[in-house]
Amino acid sequence: MSKVLLINPPFNIAKAKYDSSVSVGLLSIGTYLDNKDIPVKIIDGARQPDYLELIKKEAPDCAHAGLSVMTTQIPGALKISALIKEINPDCKIIWGGTHPCFFPRQTLEHPLIDIVCFGEGEEPMLEIVSHKNLADIKGVGYKSHNQISINPPRELHDPSRMPLFSWNLIDQSVLENLELIPSLTSRGCPHRCTFCVNAILKNRWRPRTAEQVLEDLRIIKSQPFFAGKKLRFWDENFSLILAAPKK
Repeated sequence: MSKVLLINPPFNIAKAKYDSSVSVGLLSIGTYLDNKDIPVKIIDGARQPDYLELIKKEAPDCAHAGLSVMTTQIPGALKISALIKEINPDCKIIWGGTHPCFFPRQTLEHPLIDIVCFGEGEEPMLEIVSHKNLADIKGVGYKSHNQISINPPRELHDPSRMPLFSWNLIDQSVLENLELIPSLTSRGCPHRCTFCVNAILKNRWRPRTAEQVLEDLRIIKSQPFFAGKKLRFWDENFSLILAAPKK
């Protein structure tokens, strides 16, 4: 099976510092594919200065390239998409992340982009790279015969059924330079604050198991390049207190 290339484009913000952590979303998607025996390569344009050279090296052997795109990453994402198409015109360019979640149709209108994922990306990406009929994949938009189709959204998955992070997918030079090591105990939030993305995406709180969290911490603790570094729980609401159900 062809390798899947997952890319975090650089941010279009001057003097920003991004080596404090990694792209948790791409790491989670890459881990999910890796656990399904699908070859994956993660390239981080925000933390690897030679990311364009790395993409040039990997692009010829990739059938799918997935980019996680916030609005401020669009210029870099378009540059990367154009580079991949120039090297490998048959490679499918897939955009996910916050911007395509908000604007799936507008994103697909760009000629460089073949598919968008909106919502959580692990299961849609697996089905895309497994060559499932795009019309049958929830949570994606795509082009067919010059027409844009947006499928129904996918149900939120259960993070307690997701595998623990495959740290070997992240380049060791990136891991060695991290200031904060990411972990998480849950996904989503039960509240609907008007300033938050959850108010739009209708996300909800879903926990991991205590056993998962402890095993994740054990693995992190065992890595020599994480020694002495701080841990950050990447929960959207780590301090959440759920009310006991009324009897």
